[in-house]
Amino acid sequence: MTEWSCLRSIVLFRYYARGLKSTAEVQRLHEKAHLTLMSHCTRVYPTDVLRTNRLLLLLPRLRDMSTDIVRAAFFRHGTPQDMAVERILGVH
Repeated sequence: MTEWSCLRSIVLFRYYARGLKSTAEVQRLHEKAHLTLMSHCTRVYPTDVLRTNRLLLLLPRLRDMSTDIVRAAFFRHGTPQDMAVERILGVH
């Protein structure tokens, strides 16, 4: 898994989203994406010990971006079950 796919998974698997029915399963996937990202960064960039943290700190900035830009960057092949990008990112 690449950094990009890990970050995309972290954005998608928000176990704290309102109305979610399978929170335990989504939380497991969310945590797995975090661990995979940490493992990848440690393996590929062993001297950059803060890389994972810096990447994760970029995620909240997605909420400030145009949904069209986020959709083009993260969801080129559509969103899960045609879900609105605003809902995925928690933008109201």
